[in-house]
Amino acid sequence: FEVCVQNGAGAGACYEDGEYEKAGCKLIEGEDLSRCRVITTVNPPSDSILSTLKEGTLVVTTAPGLEWEERQEKLLERGVSVINLAKIPRISRAQSMDALSSQANLAGYRAALEAAVNYRRLFPLMMTSAGSARPARVAVLGAGVAGLQALATAKRLGADVYGYDIRPEALEDIRSLGARVIELGEVEAQKGVYARELNKEETAQQHSALEETLKDFDVIITAAGLPGKKPPLLVTEKLVRSLKTGSVIVDLLAASGGNCELTEKGKTVIRHGVTIVGTSNYAAMVAGDASRFYSKNVYNVVSLLCVKEGDRIISLDLDKEDEIIKAVLRKGREQHKLAV
Repeated sequence: FEVCVQNGAGAGACYEDGEYEKAGCKLIEGEDLSRCRVITTVNPPSDSILSTLKEGTLVVTTAPGLEWEERQEKLLERGVSVINLAKIPRISRAQSMDALSSQANLAGYRAALEAAVNYRRLFPLMMTSAGSARPARVAVLGAGVAGLQALATAKRLGADVYGYDIRPEALEDIRSLGARVIELGEVEAQKGVYARELNKEETAQQHSALEETLKDFDVIITAAGLPGKKPPLLVTEKLVRSLKTGSVIVDLLAASGGNCELTEKGKTVIRHGVTIVGTSNYAAMVAGDASRFYSKNVYNVVSLLCVKEGDRIISLDLDKEDEIIKAVLRKGREQHKLAV
């Protein structure tokens, strides 16, 4: 491939334009993206860029929201194809392409650090000549990739950690990290990779149990999501009111609605004496590694499409019979192959 990089694209991750040139890339301006046959990006490009894309272009991006689905349909009608890395199936062969998981790992790590920085006491047990400080009690709600990494990081920082998830399969993962399981007992969950949406009665039971159980915790990190839906409300205002002054809540789902009733997207606020962190992109806070991991995810997916003649790649086959490609690719009108 001839690889082009938008000027300044790596600045936020401390990658200079010159580094891309040394690696053999060509630097281009934003308006020149329309000349590229394959465009890889993190978030979907702006409407001004999308409107310039020609028939036969392939866009590789990560777009979990419903808003993107509407924009995507317009692209498909114009003959632009889309690979959405948010659709990567949860199978072993696709792990190296799972951008959501690679970024969630980083988000969980960074969320635990944000909790430690905003908590005005120590995370670990510490003994000094002036006495000892007890470890912080940290609860992580949701034991997916991000939640488990938050648990592991808080544990390494010396906190007394607890995990909660409504999926029975997740409880062993929590214990394997040296954390204790918060068991509410009232709510049953279906088995499977993802949590299900609770009904009104179950939600009320869950809120009541969490309000009683978590009132003595110092830090709560929320990481509970539902695929394609708004995150469940786990931390009510009543629970926030019951926490000690100086407690901290870090909401990993702030960008998509939040697990805490008082979260404000993109802001850190204090409500009822509790600091609530609503950062909307935790992975971007470790942008160098986030970019490196994401680019490898993209590379592994695009490689599946490559058609070779000897050692030379001659085209990308959009009709390839592969379960991963079928899950992530939406083909534009009458588009089958891309010459490279």
